[in-house]
Amino acid sequence: MNYKIVTIVLFAVSLLLFFATLQVYRSSIVFESEISAYLIVSEVSGFDVSPVFNFGSVRGGDSATRTANITNSYDFPIVVRAAPKGEIKRFVSFVVDEIEAGKSKEIAVSAVVPAGERLRNYTGSIKFTARRKLI
Repeated sequence: MNYKIVTIVLFAVSLLLFFATLQVYRSSIVFESEISAYLIVSEVSGFDVSPVFNFGSVRGGDSATRTANITNSYDFPIVVRAAPKGEIKRFVSFVVDEIEAGKSKEIAVSAVVPAGERLRNYTGSIKFTARRKLI
């Protein structure tokens, strides 16, 4: 068999497997929710209660952590991720977490403000995505 034909066939099969894997991964999403979020970098720390994901006032060099209670009402385990967007993206961190079937878990999301950060309000959103655990 010609070397070029074998190479083309292997490339086509690899490409097909890649797109099939991507489709399975995308179809594993069971829940998505985007929540507005903000934090205030100020000279004092404090908190606020509101319907958005609010980190309150955070001094440079400090951090704030908020939680979201997520319930897995499915009969299979899910993996939860949080993706920050907007101005808050560079401050927000999150650890990917797994929730067993039928269980609830407090998911922690933290905002870490570097020392010397400009004092102002930072806005954005946090998109929570739950996927079926594949393995």
